[in-house]
Amino acid sequence: DALGQKTFVVFFAGDNRDELLVGFTKLTRGERVRPIENQAKGTSGQLRTFEIKGMPLLGKDGTVSEILSVARDITTRKAAEQAVRESEALRVGITEAMPDIVYLYELTQPCLRWVNQQLLTILGHSPEKLQGQVGPLFAELVHPDDRQVLADRIRGLPASGPGMPVETDGRVRHANGVF
Repeated sequence: DALGQKTFVVFFAGDNRDELLVGFTKLTRGERVRPIENQAKGTSGQLRTFEIKGMPLLGKDGTVSEILSVARDITTRKAAEQAVRESEALRVGITEAMPDIVYLYELTQPCLRWVNQQLLTILGHSPEKLQGQVGPLFAELVHPDDRQVLADRIRGLPASGPGMPVETDGRVRHANGVF
């Protein structure tokens, strides 16, 4: 058996042993603690990441008599989260290096979710100012004569297929007011 005669703290002792000890101490006093992530070697000797949750159990006299603890192996989830972060960083790096304005517009709840820094370079508008903007794409920035064409193009996007990039032309107002 992997635990053998080892105590809980010794078995899960990793980089944050002190955090485990503090959590364990709080549990013995009857306090609730937030889940703690820690690493330990699995049965095959590989380093695994665990999420440890504990709860004090009270005896008939109202004092802590036991601690119920659950350690869940979250190694796969942590690896997947890291892969998503790396993929996102790569996507941002690629799109920021492009000389064009690249953006992600949510169709189901019309919202500009993300736009690269070229918006600032080309049009003088801060991406942070426009990200999260709900409503028609680039709303008042699009020239009035081009708004209907853009709206029609957006309505036709689902027909172009999921994940397919779409190009369109239109006049957009620069931060200095010129289209």
